Amino acid sequence: MATFKVDGTKTKVSFEYEALTAKIADVLSDASEYLWKEELDEEGKVLNPFADATNQEKLNVVDAHVKRVIIDLANTFKSNKAQKEARELEADSEHII
Repeated sequence: MATFKVDGTKTKVSFEYEALTAKIADVLSDASEYLWKEELDEEGKVLNPFADATNQEKLNVVDAHVKRVIIDLANTFKSNKAQKEARELEADSEHII
């Protein structure tokens, strides 16, 4: 479930998932271990061994990744939209010889 809550000039967006504890723990552990080893290592961040990571640290890694994905999607959309508008504008003034 996702929520969108406006409070004055600030807005809080949250995503909530519910499943059996063992299932959530398995999914979170696998996702965070992948990110821990594949993405964070590439960024050059010094990390503790994954085996020593707390559930909160695992969740933080997944949360940061989800935030990056949302922002990347929004930026890709903006870029694609701007490119389409530019192509349409330029189509009206094509060069001819």
